[in-house]
Amino acid sequence: MFNVKVKRRLDASEHEVWEVLKDFGGHYRFDPYIQFSPICNDISEGLGAEREVTIFDGPVVRQKIIDYEEGRMILIGITDSSWPIKRGWVRIELEPISDDSCLLSYHLHFVPPFGLLAPIIGLYYKPVFQGQYNVILRSVEHFVRTGEKYGDI
Repeated sequence: MFNVKVKRRLDASEHEVWEVLKDFGGHYRFDPYIQFSPICNDISEGLGAEREVTIFDGPVVRQKIIDYEEGRMILIGITDSSWPIKRGWVRIELEPISDDSCLLSYHLHFVPPFGLLAPIIGLYYKPVFQGQYNVILRSVEHFVRTGEKYGDI
């Protein structure tokens, strides 16, 4: 088991950020690593919503919201993955700081595949995922401010 935790203070209101995050199928709009993230069932936000995320370099990750607190938290279970994740989850949390700023945090908990090689795979991917999540947090803030995807990866 490996954990990656990142936090960032965003210069945007909690409400503005939540409006972007709650659109589960729309994360491709701000996340520079996601090519597509279509909803796989009839639930587009909240508990039970499922999506299939296609990463630009090819991996596909199937995800489902397994816990949800409106305006505060989304817990996303990783149900299938062609990436080096056997199972895991991502917890996205939002905390208000002031009327025009908030704290956004992502926590990834993952178990790599490949049995005895899993610890090596996990040690390799942990800093990779940490770097990617830092970029994603910046991209959320940029998207809220401009309505545009954050730069090139």
